[in-house]
Amino acid sequence: MVGLRHAVTLRRGDLQMSNQTGIIGKKARVKGGIHFHNHPAPPPIIPDQRPPREPCFLHREEELIWLNERLHPGKVVAVCGPGGMGKSALAAQAVRRLEPVRFPDGIIFHSFYSHPRIEQALQEIIKAFGQEPEPPLDTTLRRVLSGRQALLILDGTERADDLPALLRLRGGCGVLITSRKTEDAPDELRELKKLEKAQAEEVFRHYSKIAGDDVNVADICKILDGWPVALRIAGRYLRKTKESAAEYLRWLEKEPFKELGDGEHQEENAALLLRRSVDAVSDDARLALELAGDLAFLPIARAPVVAMMEGDERRTRNALNDLANYGLVERMKERWKVSHALIHTYARIELPLSKESIRRIAQYIKIESCLFDEQRLREIVKHALESPGSEITAYWQEVIITTTGNKHYEAGQTFRVRFPDGSDAVGVIGEVLLKCDGPDKAVTQQFPVSYLPK
Repeated sequence: MVGLRHAVTLRRGDLQMSNQTGIIGKKARVKGGIHFHNHPAPPPIIPDQRPPREPCFLHREEELIWLNERLHPGKVVAVCGPGGMGKSALAAQAVRRLEPVRFPDGIIFHSFYSHPRIEQALQEIIKAFGQEPEPPLDTTLRRVLSGRQALLILDGTERADDLPALLRLRGGCGVLITSRKTEDAPDELRELKKLEKAQAEEVFRHYSKIAGDDVNVADICKILDGWPVALRIAGRYLRKTKESAAEYLRWLEKEPFKELGDGEHQEENAALLLRRSVDAVSDDARLALELAGDLAFLPIARAPVVAMMEGDERRTRNALNDLANYGLVERMKERWKVSHALIHTYARIELPLSKESIRRIAQYIKIESCLFDEQRLREIVKHALESPGSEITAYWQEVIITTTGNKHYEAGQTFRVRFPDGSDAVGVIGEVLLKCDGPDKAVTQQFPVSYLPK
């Protein structure tokens, strides 16, 4: 049956006697008295992972035109610049201007801020096309991308552990890179510059909603030096607090900023600006930001925030809304995400998750915190929260495991649970119940775990 691309499953009702020539999948002809009915193959998966657009996107038209001219199958294009220049926002805007026929096999987005290892990127790209990430991953990805013309958006590649290895596997796909490192650009490169004076003032006014007060606004934007993320942080702060531009300017003039927007000190400068905003939010909002900073740069569910708020939904809602009003997080459907990588870095360094917060989350998912030291409990909770697709929920499940030979299951150990319906989840053992002491012994034990369903 030369030419068959899909396996044919024969069932009792699929065979019909006929004097005609049979056709299988419109590829191979079979002479004889049997006619095979082939079920049509499912349509190919065309992923659409375009990142969300920034609500305020101004004064990058020249860069958008440049990208539109160069984004084509087989091409690698990079947008580089210091943190906070708007590279990710530019990429999100640019791909929405592309006509669908440009990349007929879809658009895939991967952030190295969330997953810096290339192995994780390979897995996500393979799964985006509905395939299983079978080892070796490079061979599987090369097969999956063979003959496809998709666009791979690789965000934050300065964090990637081996970017060239991924680029070698792209086949005929196009690639759009955003990076703080110009060395990540193998081919065409566009460096993002700071905004000009008039442009910076317009962006600041958009976020702050300040009308008039030209002198103070101009002086604020001069100090912030056209750095887009700084204009946003300052503007959202003033909009929320109703503090006057003059008062904010007096504060800015006292701060030891170092070459804003030039790259070398962007994390220090962002921290100075963010500290004022974080000091202004509620205690509950700071708790929620602690959680976001402790995890990878990924959207977080409401449930662990509810746990930190001791089950109080109203406190959770107010805390997340407070962070959103200051521009520190943004909503993504049913989840929330820190609105910029620099804000995430600040939260991770300046707002470590407290021991009490860890204990509350552990209690919520029914892990006995008294069984572990602080570091081990932190690792367990972090693993649970960052499990792929996890929506942390207080489920309690009796799981039966059979073990043979010198195996000891301990409280806090994580493993994958597979359920009769074919779904699976990450499980965390709640207490020590299962131990096998000899190679010839088998133990079947039922024990409780908290688990995180997909």
